[in-house]
Parts: sequence; structure tokens; C-alpha cells
Amino acid sequence: MSEESSRRPLARLLGAEIFRLRVSKGMRLIFAVFLLAVIMISIGNSVQVQNYLDMLSDMSPAGGGNLSLDQLDDLADGKIEAGLADQAAQLYTSGQSVSWLIAGLVGIGLIGGEISRGTSSITYLITPRRNSVVFSRVVTSVLISLAMFLVATSLALVVGMWTMDSQGKAYYLTSGVVLSAILSNLVGYLSWGVFGVGLGALLYRQRIAVAAFLLLYLTGRPLRDAVFAMVGDASSASWIREAIVLFPSIAADQMSSGYANPGEPMIWTGALVMAGYAFIFTLLGLWVVTRRDIA
Repeated sequence: MSEESSRRPLARLLGAEIFRLRVSKGMRLIFAVFLLAVIMISIGNSVQVQNYLDMLSDMSPAGGGNLSLDQLDDLADGKIEAGLADQAAQLYTSGQSVSWLIAGLVGIGLIGGEISRGTSSITYLITPRRNSVVFSRVVTSVLISLAMFLVATSLALVVGMWTMDSQGKAYYLTSGVVLSAILSNLVGYLSWGVFGVGLGALLYRQRIAVAAFLLLYLTGRPLRDAVFAMVGDASSASWIREAIVLFPSIAADQMSSGYANPGEPMIWTGALVMAGYAFIFTLLGLWVVTRRDIA
């Protein structure tokens, strides 16, 4: 039996990580907050989209006699149809920002809490190969982030499809905008989760890791708005508009926006940047953990 167990160290480590999460009251509280946030935001988005659809009810081709020339032009250009797809994408990714934040914090907790409390010494004495331990945390984070994505997306789809159906609209599940939004949502969950593990391993204290993560996560949009306000529409500063996507939360925001404004990087540039951050921070965290004194 011992030989069989020794052949599957990763499976044993993953089992230990899952068990530790199951018995952790803090993790159960976090996941309860996650579910509540997704439900509440899904309902809020449903109300918002219903108001939007009610506003468009008088802009149908059948009611064209009541439309202005600009509204008729919008109908002719298919802008309203595109707007409906955008609304559907918003419904199907409800709770995205909060969920990504929680995925990152869970990633930090998977490794940062043990390092901060000093119990990592016991883990590394039992499993001397520290790279296996860190890799198991990364895989655990991927599995948790994937589970969060599936739960959140399932809830959002139920609420979103009910909302669109109640208004007599299509679901737009095959729309490129909707599919891109859902896929980028998945990339966001996985990237932020793994990013959290790497940051938790890189920074010795969990509180410092959490503070650094919140700083990186919450300052993206204000930083982008400040930079754009300074450079304005100057064509000579276009490289700044493109380079700022290298900031992690700005990359995530660009990835989830569903569109790129003129002069800004493409949507999936943000996804590549986030995937790169997750990979680099995991390598840095692994490098630090394998060289840190556990005494």
C-alpha cells in the first residue's frame, strides 16, 4: 500500500488540500459569501437588463412610426441587436468582478495561510519535495476556480435565460460576444486563482499578500482613467494606452469588457497578460519557497 501511495504523491497532496478546505470554517464562509454575491448580483443585473429591454420595447420595427430618424438608423445598422447580445453577455457573467477577487483570495489562502502560521514546516518535512507541494496548491486553485466558474455561470445562465425569455428575446448563447465573454470569464477565474497562489508563496506574510493583491486588483480602473485623462487623445501617447494593459487588473478589465476602444489593445491581449502573470508569479513563488528556510 505504501508503494502504491508513493507512486501517487500528487493525488495524495490534492486529497489533503481538498480535505483541508472542507474542514476550514473560513473557506466555508468565503464560499457562502461567493454564492450570495453571485445570486444578488445576478438578480440586480436581471432587473437592470429588464429595464433596458423595456426601454427598447418602443423601438421595435413594428413601432417604427414612433421612432426618431436616429433610432431607425440604429435599427437598420443592427445596433439594437448587438446591444441585446451585450446585455445577454452581462447577464451570463454576473458576479464576475467579485468572484475573481474571491478566487484570488482563495489562492492566497491555499499557501499563504500555512506559511504565515509556520505550519508549512511540518508539510515540507512530510513532503520534502516542495515543488510538488506548490504544484498541488496550483492544481487545487485551478480546480476550485473552475468549480466557482461553473457554479456562478450556471446560476447566471438560469437567471439570464429567464430574463431574456420573460421579455420575449433570444438567449444569444451562440453569439460571438456572449461566447467570448463566458470564455474570458473562465480565463479570469483561473488566472486570478493561480496568481493568488503565486503571490501567497512569494510574499512571506499572508496579510501582506492580501494587501498587495487588493492593491493590484482594485486600483486598475482608477489608474487607467487617470492615465487616459493625462494623455487625452494625443496620438503620440498611443503607446501608453497600449502599455497600460500590462497592469494586471487593467488586463482583466480589458479582457472582460467585450470590446476594445480605438487605440486600445485587443480583448484577448488582456487574457494573455493575465495568463502570463499567473505563470510568472507561480514560478517566482516556487523559486522562493524552494529556497526559504523552514526552521
